[in-house]
Amino acid sequence: MKFYIETERLILREILESDIEGMYKLDSNPEVHKYLGKKPIKTKLQAEEAISFIRQQYEERGIGRFAAIEKSSGDFMGWSGIKFNTGDKEVIGNKRDFYDIGYRFIPRYWGKGYATESSLATLDFGFKKLNIETMCGAAEIENMASNKVLQKIGLHYLEQFPCDGELVNWYELSLDQYKKLKLRRYNQKRYQEKKEKIQTYNRERYQKDELYKEKTLARSKNRYHTDEEYRKKTIENAKLRYKKNKNK
Repeated sequence: MKFYIETERLILREILESDIEGMYKLDSNPEVHKYLGKKPIKTKLQAEEAISFIRQQYEERGIGRFAAIEKSSGDFMGWSGIKFNTGDKEVIGNKRDFYDIGYRFIPRYWGKGYATESSLATLDFGFKKLNIETMCGAAEIENMASNKVLQKIGLHYLEQFPCDGELVNWYELSLDQYKKLKLRRYNQKRYQEKKEKIQTYNRERYQKDELYKEKTLARSKNRYHTDEEYRKKTIENAKLRYKKNKNK
């Protein structure tokens, strides 16, 4: 079974047996397992077993985690994607038989926004291609980064419960909520594009039209003296510009 998703900076594909070096580098790192039970693997045989288990999920469950490849370097970063959790060994708290969205990256790729970028892509894949009704996510309460990613991609916090001795936050997103979220993001994008287009037009007019420039300055001066909030914002922006120029 083959999977292939491309984003601006990443390629998400099926995990291959040849990914063993990358999987070992990922899962043998204690930092990676800080919020995963603190049980990093010790051997490449364990990495090989993990790959086999994921590939078995492709065949038996129709989905499994994707290998995450950084486009600019071609490097294996880890994995990101959807897993169907089923059976007694894959229960989280009292949750069973659910699709969850997750990711796991080698630390050098942390802090680049890859978790959000890959999770948004796999969320789309799950709802559009697999027709999943509800996508779930879980993160230990102290894992601030993962909690932020789940919230940022649109999942809703529902509850908190203990799991393997740790407190876990549980999130869900239904297909109906996803459709509303996509529409809202689309409208926000259109609004921002329109706003930027108007701002560009006004900047160009300000530079070329002397009469428009005079009227704009007059309006700004009048508002500065009559609108206290506008005056505070203008002063604050001036301070920020000063600091920015000073640090160049």
